Amino acid sequence: MEEMNRLSRSKSTIMDKTLEKKLRSDRKLIIVMIGLPARGKSYIAKKLQRYLNWMGYSTSVFNVGNRRREQLDSTVVRQDFNFFNPDNADMIKLREQIALDTLHSAIRWLHETTGQVVIFDATNTTRARRDLLREQCEKAVVPCQILFVESICTDPDVLEVNIQMKLNSPDYRKMDPEEASRDFRHRLEQYEKVYETITEEEEEHSSYIKLINVGRKIIAHAIYGYLPAQIVTYLMNMHISPRCIWLAPPGETFNDAKGRMGGESELTSSGARYAQALAQFAAQRASHDETTLSVWISTSCRSEQTAHFLSPMDSIEIVSMRVLDDLNVGACDSLTKEECAQKFPQEYAAWERNRFTFRFPGRGGESYVDVIQRLKAAIIELERLRSNVLVIADIPILRCLYAYFIGASGQECLDLELNLNEVVELKPTAYGCDVRRFNPDSEDGTNPDQQIGSRRSSVVTVSS
Repeated sequence: MEEMNRLSRSKSTIMDKTLEKKLRSDRKLIIVMIGLPARGKSYIAKKLQRYLNWMGYSTSVFNVGNRRREQLDSTVVRQDFNFFNPDNADMIKLREQIALDTLHSAIRWLHETTGQVVIFDATNTTRARRDLLREQCEKAVVPCQILFVESICTDPDVLEVNIQMKLNSPDYRKMDPEEASRDFRHRLEQYEKVYETITEEEEEHSSYIKLINVGRKIIAHAIYGYLPAQIVTYLMNMHISPRCIWLAPPGETFNDAKGRMGGESELTSSGARYAQALAQFAAQRASHDETTLSVWISTSCRSEQTAHFLSPMDSIEIVSMRVLDDLNVGACDSLTKEECAQKFPQEYAAWERNRFTFRFPGRGGESYVDVIQRLKAAIIELERLRSNVLVIADIPILRCLYAYFIGASGQECLDLELNLNEVVELKPTAYGCDVRRFNPDSEDGTNPDQQIGSRRSSVVTVSS
C-alpha cells in the first residue's frame, strides 16, 4: 500500500507539472476585439473572460470605452456622435491616444502580474488601428501572441436588440431614450464610413477568428497553440438563445448519512423522497417548454436512482455522462474524513493545505484541477444546447459547473455553497447569470417551487 501511495504521489507531481506547463507554456495572449458598435464585442469578451478564468488562465478585459469615460467625463469634451467623426482630426488623435493608453495598461498588467490573457475590447475597425496595435505588442517587454476576434452582425433583428441594450450603457444612461437612440445611430454611421473588415492582405501576419451573426458562421485563420484552439471551439458553440439550466445533486445516500466519501451507495428513504420531488419539479418545467428537457446524469448508482422517477416522462430525455462522475477520491473511497486522516496522514495534511490542487492517493484519484479539465466538454455542450437542461451530479461536479456560470474561477468553486436536496436554477443573461435556489422536497411535500434564495451574478471587467 505504501508503495502504491508513493507511486501515486509521484504520478500526481508529474501530472501537476505537466498541466502547469500546458497552462503557462504559451506566450502571453492578447485577444483584440474588432467590430462596429452593437455587434456584441463586450458580450463575447466577457464570456471569454469567464471561460478562460474558469479554465485556470488569469484573464482580464481592458475596455477602451471605459477608459474614455474615466478620462473625459469630467472634462468639457463632448462625447456625442461628433466625437467619433472620422473627419475630426483632433478627436481621432485623442481617441487613438486613449486606445494606446489602454493597451499599455493591459501589457503592463501582463508584465507585472501573473496574468496570462488580456482581452482588448474596442472597435478597432480600421486596418491602420490594427497595424498600430500589432506594432505596439511587438515592442512590448513581455512576449505576446495576438489573436483578433471580429464580430460581424447583419441580422436586423439581432442588431435592433443589441442597439436597445447599448442605450443602457453609461454613455446614454442619463439621456432621453429617443435622443440617445438618434445619437447612437449617428455614431454607427461615423464608424461605418471607415470600417474595414480583416481581409486577405492582413492574413499574412494575423491570426484571427470571424464570428458572423452570433456564430451562425465562423472563420478561423492561422490558429496556432493550445489556447487559441480552445477559444475557437468555445466560440463555435456560443449563442444568445434564452434557456434555463438546473443543477441538482443526487438524493441522500447511506454513505452520505454516515459521512463517507464516494462509494456506490443507494439512496436512503429521504433521498428517494427528494428524487420523487425532483421529478415533479422537472415535470412542471418540461410542461411549460415546447422542446424536450434534457436531463444529464452521472454514471453513478445514486444519480441513476435519483433520475428513476423521470424515466416514464415523454418530454424528458435522460443522458448518462461519464464526465459528470464524482471527484474520484482514489484510496479514500467510502472512508470518512477521520479514517482518511488516520490512514493517510501526510496526504490528509496536504489536502487541508490546498484542496483545489490536491490529488487523492490511489488508483484514479483526482483533484479539482482534473475535474475542471474533464468538465470542459460538458461546458462546451451546455453552451451549444438551446434547450433547457437539468444536471444531476455530485456536489463537487456541480460546484465546478456553478463556478463557470457565475463567473468564478475554478479555484473559487471550493467556496461556493451547494446543499443536498437543493436545486440551483441558472438563467444566463447578456452580462452574467441570474441565480435562484429551490427546495423541491418542501416540508409539506406539495410545493416543488419553494424558492429559498436568489441572486444576480456578473463577470467583473477590468478597464485599467
